[in-house]
Amino acid sequence: MALTLSNLPVAVIREVLDKLEPIDRLVIRKVSRNLRTVSDNTKFLLENVKILISNELSTLKIGECNVEYSKEDKGTMLKCITVEKSNYISKCSQIKFIVNDFSTLMKISKPSLKHFTIRISDDIKNKNRDQCFTRILNTLNSKSCLKVSNIEFGNLKPEELAIVLPSFYAGHLEEIVICHCNLDYDLTGIVSLEQWKQAKYLDATWGWNSLPIEYLFHFVGFKINFKSFSLSDAIKIREVLEKTVNFQSGMFIFEETDIADILEVFNPDYDDGNILPIYLNFNNSVFLINASRFHFEIKKK
Repeated sequence: MALTLSNLPVAVIREVLDKLEPIDRLVIRKVSRNLRTVSDNTKFLLENVKILISNELSTLKIGECNVEYSKEDKGTMLKCITVEKSNYISKCSQIKFIVNDFSTLMKISKPSLKHFTIRISDDIKNKNRDQCFTRILNTLNSKSCLKVSNIEFGNLKPEELAIVLPSFYAGHLEEIVICHCNLDYDLTGIVSLEQWKQAKYLDATWGWNSLPIEYLFHFVGFKINFKSFSLSDAIKIREVLEKTVNFQSGMFIFEETDIADILEVFNPDYDDGNILPIYLNFNNSVFLINASRFHFEIKKK
């Protein structure tokens, strides 16, 4: 019998697999049943994953390897950017193809994720979006609470965010990044989740958000775009600062606002001629406040 990769000793096949990029394992496991079995039982470490899905072009990034899935007539064009390889797959939509590859990679790997990104473009509509999101969610849930340090969500609806966030291990998740294009993004549906409560950092600086102030100051640090920033928000901040323990820094970005009245909450003698920052003392802690017509920033000294 001719010697092929498929009939090599298992130990040798595993050595070969260990030298392959994760994306190449998707190819080699399709060669034969034996290679699929060995590949699926030879787990590899998966640290960084991005799945970016849109109607015309989607991208799967695993470590340093970038694979593009582009929509073609009656099929999908795969292009591996890292090694400049392309392949045409007929009779398969690029959305279905990338979701299948993502699901397979998660199945055959040992995830120890530092960074995980999921973005589903607004141009994925209705049934297609529901099917895409559900398949990704089922894949994540099959790993029973993934341990991820940094997670980024792009263009997810608030209700999708509330469903997918519990797929990640509360307490291990350190930073949540939320990117979207909605003009008013209500985050109140996720504030009761332990993943939100135990995370240390929040970056929600894409789009305008709607969220009560008191749900932010448990973070060590945060940046957030607010639809509006009001006098009542400033009063709430002052009240929260008297109780906060872990908070170190926070920034609110907003549309043009008369900031003078807001700063008077922290310094009753403030007027437009005063020099910033304002210094505050609470519970033996000193806070510095800087602001402009477009932002409000507070740091613990």
